[in-house]
Amino acid sequence: MAGVKQARDGAVGILTLDEPASLNAMTPDLLGALALAVGEMTGTRPSARWCSRAPGGDFAQDRI
Repeated sequence: MAGVKQARDGAVGILTLDEPASLNAMTPDLLGALALAVGEMTGTRPSARWCSRAPGGDFAQDRI
């Protein structure tokens, strides 16, 4: 899924935001991809835990 990588570690779902060109800004496309990814992660296991992250330390507030 563009912009969102998915992985699992046991019962933990890991969603990684991966849009470095936009510094992972919540664009409509990225927000839609994140919503779909959360739905996929929790669809079969509603009690599953998940965490989202943006690697590399490039966050928008660092560039202002």
